[in-house]
Amino acid sequence: MEQLRIDYKNAEREWDASNFAKPFRSALKDFKDQNQHRRHIAICLALGRLSHSPSETRESEEERNRSLLQLAAFDDAASILVPGKRRIVQDPDFPDLDKTFLNEDMGYEVVEDPSAFGEIAEEAFVFMPFMPRDVISASQKKLFSCWVPVANDLKEVYESPKKDVKNLKERYGAVWDEGLKKNAELVIEEYQKGYDAFLKKWENWRTSIPEHELIYPGLHILPSAMEGLMIYQF
Repeated sequence: MEQLRIDYKNAEREWDASNFAKPFRSALKDFKDQNQHRRHIAICLALGRLSHSPSETRESEEERNRSLLQLAAFDDAASILVPGKRRIVQDPDFPDLDKTFLNEDMGYEVVEDPSAFGEIAEEAFVFMPFMPRDVISASQKKLFSCWVPVANDLKEVYESPKKDVKNLKERYGAVWDEGLKKNAELVIEEYQKGYDAFLKKWENWRTSIPEHELIYPGLHILPSAMEGLMIYQF
């Protein structure tokens, strides 16, 4: 536990010193000032493991450090948008040590998957850095019903399946039969529905606050943790 506390303190310092923290805070404060709805809950999804693993590799250590930086960013954002309100975190990969740290040290409610999705509503602030696209697609009705300030590029999420199918077709061209083609078309159709719903929300939002489309100003200290994340207001 002590090592996790030290690692998080280091992540907080790195976040605070980064080129991204100041514009990130400024954008969220602008959103709060412009939006009259009262936010009552902050939800963090898909954060990833925070503590050391006995089998940790170099790659998993980098992912863990990224998760700690994202936690620092989420805590910062929640302090601006929902000070003193409920903060919920959910990730099926959290070990017991992470859950204890988040609950006892950070004061968060740690819930089991998929409980946090039941908390998503119009009055929620949701932080979901690099959420897997299949989860976004499956939960889009919930996610699009609320204010979702920080996420990966949702447009790319819905365009990716078409690229995947094209790559598979090129790779397995010799065995690309009607069955595979039909399955691929069904996958694309489902994602297209989500993509169309997203575009409708996207266009409405872009006409209202276009200056906040992208708050990535050029990251030099923590590119893998925050690069490409976007602020949305639906």
